[in-house]
Amino acid sequence: MANNSMPNGRAYAECKSPTAALARQSSVRKSSAGEMTGASALPSLGTAGRLVDYDALIKHFDCPVCHDWVTPPIIQCRKGHIVCGPCKSKGLKACPICKQRFSDVNNWMMEQVSLVIAFPCKFQGNGCHIYSELIHKTSHEALCSFRPVSCQYGIRGCTQILLYHLMEKHVLECRFKPPNLHAQLSSSSSRDNSLN
Repeated sequence: MANNSMPNGRAYAECKSPTAALARQSSVRKSSAGEMTGASALPSLGTAGRLVDYDALIKHFDCPVCHDWVTPPIIQCRKGHIVCGPCKSKGLKACPICKQRFSDVNNWMMEQVSLVIAFPCKFQGNGCHIYSELIHKTSHEALCSFRPVSCQYGIRGCTQILLYHLMEKHVLECRFKPPNLHAQLSSSSSRDNSLN
């Protein structure tokens, strides 16, 4: 699990509770005089007990075409609806919501907000509960234990695709594993030891 840091230098680890992370980030504010003040200076919390409704916030970053997260550069139509760059680059000519043409100007404010919030892992549907800032999201997903992977014996005919954390057990039991693999590994290891 990567350890992320906020632009202000505070540690911000990949976390399971984005609402708690947002509350932590907001717990210290500058007053009008410029000095740092603690949580007592925060506005009173709403009935949900939090400053930001994370679930409502993150829904604004849903691409209406592919339903992936919209990340910078954030393309907008003339009415302000957003789509992700990959969908726009596939030849999308008009906004899928209002049919207006796309603006020549990106949605700068949404781009800025996307840089300071944590997004869920794309393997959330497989069981991953990690949220990461965009700068760390790709590196987490490349190593996520909930990512689907193909069996290493695919070249021998195995077609199994399992989540990474389940693959180790499958590989040990895979019917496409060479029958004398354990013996080969043992003899290779003893041969290496005898050379030393």
